[in-house]
Amino acid sequence: MSEWQSVSFFVDKTFSQIKIVIVLSLVILLFFLWPVGIERTELIYGTNRLVLSFCSVIICICFFKLNNITVRPVHQAFLFLGEVSYSIYLVHPIVFRAFNYVIKSRFQMNKEMVIICSMIITLIISFFVYEYFEKFFIRLSKNIKVK
Repeated sequence: MSEWQSVSFFVDKTFSQIKIVIVLSLVILLFFLWPVGIERTELIYGTNRLVLSFCSVIICICFFKLNNITVRPVHQAFLFLGEVSYSIYLVHPIVFRAFNYVIKSRFQMNKEMVIICSMIITLIISFFVYEYFEKFFIRLSKNIKVK
């Protein structure tokens, strides 16, 4: 197999949708089943970093290559996350700390439930921050004239 044949997956416009779904499924499976150690730093160093980064790139390419009919709900979800991403970036540490302090201390919740609940609350709060603050300041900035 020549070097150009292996790249044809990314260039060929007629590549079968079923093959893309198969590749996508395998890469997602690899992404979630890749053995990573207990320490958080193991995610960002060495082989783990390379494999997980490669999987992320392939997943993005596969979603890009898929037919719009196949991935419309996924497209809407990514569009939403793209719009509120800055708000998520700003809000997530506050929500996680507050949720972890208030809820975990009063109710006996395991770590996974705290993370899942704080993610859901972060998405909800980020949506409102985006809608009522970011959009307002974006409109306001368009009215500023630069000399």
